[in-house]
Amino acid sequence: MPPNNAPDTIAIVGTGMAGLTCATSLQLTCPNVTLFEQAFHPGGRMSTYRKKGHEFDDGLQYFTAIDERFQFTLEPWLEEGVVAEWEGWCVDLDAGNFLRRDDHAKRYVAVPRMNALMTYLAGLCEIEYGCRVSSIKPTEHGNVLYDQFGRELGAYDRVVLAMPPSASIPLLEDIDTPVKQELEQVSMTAVWTLLMSFDEPTGLFFDSAFVAKSPLDWISRNNSKPGRTGRESWVAVATPEWTEQYQKYSEAEIMDLLYQAFVDAVGGLQEKPDFMDMEFWPDAKTIQVAGKEYLYDADLGIGFCGDWCLGTRLESAFLSGLAMANQIIEET
Repeated sequence: MPPNNAPDTIAIVGTGMAGLTCATSLQLTCPNVTLFEQAFHPGGRMSTYRKKGHEFDDGLQYFTAIDERFQFTLEPWLEEGVVAEWEGWCVDLDAGNFLRRDDHAKRYVAVPRMNALMTYLAGLCEIEYGCRVSSIKPTEHGNVLYDQFGRELGAYDRVVLAMPPSASIPLLEDIDTPVKQELEQVSMTAVWTLLMSFDEPTGLFFDSAFVAKSPLDWISRNNSKPGRTGRESWVAVATPEWTEQYQKYSEAEIMDLLYQAFVDAVGGLQEKPDFMDMEFWPDAKTIQVAGKEYLYDADLGIGFCGDWCLGTRLESAFLSGLAMANQIIEET
């Protein structure tokens, strides 16, 4: 049974790794936890692109596990088959010249697609999909949430915003909190991602690469990941610096430039893709982190968590969401 002084109600906005970790960590102690998600599916950047029979991991490409707490949580996911190690050959690449990457890091992916892990965790939670929280108003009865149509979503003893600061700050327009200044100090950058599918094999012998001296930061053969099937497909992620420099270009121009960068990076291609598309991620990478596991205004009962608190990795989002949950539990 939960403690007598446990919060009656908790709202979590956002169903990425931070939000779902916070929710599942709270449930035994604080059973009345509701999540709100503006999309019609969970995941955040643990995203899967689907169009015209093509499928790509268009957001997060893989994740690692360094912290013991994340390693401990990862074990049952591996046992249940919702996560698997990606043993593809990863290299460092420079204009077609490659060097074997000997970092010995184990890379993991969700199976059979990246958003499968988020769907698995979301199944343990109560989530209101298609609901964009647009404002929060503290009252004597709790923090009242309102959606994009001005409709009241209920009053909650605690509210956790598991979103990038750029999405959280507008919700605080009517709230005086020093946390807002800390959120404004966090800096995140956008990236373009090029998605390509080929009718015939490309002949490239590696499965992923960190790219040097290029508009591209990373490329990977999507169908080399566990559980993926179908034709050969590649994902190419631009550097934040290049994305910033070319932000005023059209999507068609960006696609042409990044495709040529891909060809140059791999040292030329015999085959041309039969399908290409683009994805734009406005808050893809954190440049200036918050430097704390989470941010919290105890007087208001409003907290903030996400990978941007600690770094850029999925593990950072997990640890932030876990720490936010522990803070609320300690208050009970």
